[in-house]
Amino acid sequence: MPAAVSEWSNLILRWIHVLAGIFWIGQTYYFTKLEGRMALDEEAARKSRRLPQVWLVHSGSFSLVERQASPKSVPAKFYWFRWEALITWISGFLLLGLLYYSGGLMLDDSVSNIGMGAGVAIGLRLLRKARKASYGWS
Repeated sequence: MPAAVSEWSNLILRWIHVLAGIFWIGQTYYFTKLEGRMALDEEAARKSRRLPQVWLVHSGSFSLVERQASPKSVPAKFYWFRWEALITWISGFLLLGLLYYSGGLMLDDSVSNIGMGAGVAIGLRLLRKARKASYGWS
């Protein structure tokens, strides 16, 4: 790959990864905060036999958010949340391939003399083990 193409790909993928990650983390923070506020209303909701709810104020508008046990349709927020997570993951994986697997940053001849194929296989295997460990899978 020509150096200019590699550099531009690196720059574009990094920005996509950072922006998608910021959006994803922001949505995660929003939903975590919302869930925490819902938990504060659970006791009162149980006593009055209603679902927990939270009032939100944003840009002068007031919104009433209510927990649903089984929603009839998935709100648009969840649709974007899924895509933010997917774009963050895919752009990160492409960056990994661009920088380490094809960019030559993964192998160091002064440390070990293994081939690129073996290095990629070891790296992907370690990623799989780390993912399994983070989810508690065996």
